[in-house]
Amino acid sequence: MKRKVLLVLFAAIMALSSAGALAGCGFQFVVDNSSESGSYSGSSQSGNQSISGLDGDSTGEDSTGGDGSGSDSSSGDSSGSDSTGGEDAPSEDIGVSMLTFTLNADGAGYSVSDCETSATVVEIPATYEGLPVSSIGNSAFSECNSLESIEIPDNVTSIGNSAFEGCTSLAKIEISDSVTSIGVYAFAGCASLESIKIPDGVTSIAAYAFTACISLESIIIPDSVAIIGAYTFTDCSSLENVFYMGMAAQWEKVAIASYNSHLTSATIYYYSATQPTAAGNYWHYAEDGVTPVVW
Repeated sequence: MKRKVLLVLFAAIMALSSAGALAGCGFQFVVDNSSESGSYSGSSQSGNQSISGLDGDSTGEDSTGGDGSGSDSSSGDSSGSDSTGGEDAPSEDIGVSMLTFTLNADGAGYSVSDCETSATVVEIPATYEGLPVSSIGNSAFSECNSLESIEIPDNVTSIGNSAFEGCTSLAKIEISDSVTSIGVYAFAGCASLESIKIPDGVTSIAAYAFTACISLESIIIPDSVAIIGAYTFTDCSSLENVFYMGMAAQWEKVAIASYNSHLTSATIYYYSATQPTAAGNYWHYAEDGVTPVVW
């Protein structure tokens, strides 16, 4: 009998020792019979927490630290060199602080890519950060309704699509003769623009370029222009005088697309540096070399 008692006690001690060992290894004994999946779920949840921790690190690398953020931050720095706000520009240049410049793909110059809508008077600088400003990008000044006057330097060779579209207060613009390309809708809707001179190097005036310039009264067109696109002067109801740099025979060869009745119905004046002896409509520059004067 004593021996049986000892065996029972020994078995109980061994059972308790085994349970303690198993509990120490992370095994839990759950009384609820329905908790098998709950028990597994608990382990799985713990596992998920561990994986979530790894995901958190990975997410951290993508969004805040390491490679992801570094890439984004680097992109920001790259954007800083490729697309730079005007606060780095020389303060002595009028309105430059409101411009954004983007480094051209060839790395040889900058393009004006944006402007604060509150700008009123702007002189685009000839250079930015030691490189020439060579173009005005698409929509760079679009909807800058406060812009009244702008000067474009000699380095600029192209004016992009919709560059000044909707600049309703723009009344004065000086375009250098270095410009050879003017994009579609470039000055569309510039309701306050009264006159403009197309640069000598331009060979075609794109479609819609001056559409809805309702205050445009006169325009100087060089004899280099061979094509005027459709709708270029649509809704230019105030256009009265066209000062052409060539002669009548040259004007007749210019291909003028449809929907330009305000242009074709305006009075065409042909350039003559000296007072002509023949009858006709002729013009020349005033002493300032800018203002057209009818002979």
